[in-house]
Amino acid sequence: MTKTARWWYLFVLVSALLLPSGGGLVHAAAAFAPVPDISRLLTGENLGRLEKGEVIKENETFRDAGGNDRGRAVALVLIHAPMDKVIEAIDDFETYLEWMPNVERTEVLLRKGNRRDVTFVLDVLWNEVKYTCIHRIDPARGVFEWRMDDSKEKKNVADSTGAWVMKSLGENKTAVAYTVLLDTGIAIPGFIEEYLAGSSLPKVAKALKDRVEGRT
Repeated sequence: MTKTARWWYLFVLVSALLLPSGGGLVHAAAAFAPVPDISRLLTGENLGRLEKGEVIKENETFRDAGGNDRGRAVALVLIHAPMDKVIEAIDDFETYLEWMPNVERTEVLLRKGNRRDVTFVLDVLWNEVKYTCIHRIDPARGVFEWRMDDSKEKKNVADSTGAWVMKSLGENKTAVAYTVLLDTGIAIPGFIEEYLAGSSLPKVAKALKDRVEGRT
């Protein structure tokens, strides 16, 4: 492998690790992906670990819009705040520069009802990554989901879809599940997909916990 090829391979890896609205490989997202069943993930054992402050990674399968069974990773975290405060932090895209890894700029293109269109610009290994996502908020279900808007300019990323899923566990406790499917536009070996799933999702979930609980 040439030096240039090695640098490009490393860039793709780190890009996938650090995309905030993004790891498995997906094709173009024509629709929002099914969200994780957070109640199923909140087993007694997991609740005990969450109470200790752990961020947990679980693997699950789901059926995509094409009827295909797919695998994905989900990060679980317990945030000591009511659900509306968690949603408020996720929805505050203008502050992502302060707490979301590698975000250089965000631009909210649309705030209308429960829809948010947001452009993200990241700095990853001195390369600019740019994409726009359509977000949909459903407070009644505790869901904040997104898919990439292919009609907008994008750079160094092919597709992204994912969700934050929340469940209230009391007046001042919210369980949060975070998942994302990312397509960098090139094939990624399975061992790298596993590494992305194990490293990226818990980092982003922990960043949200710290932000909401005022630790950043």
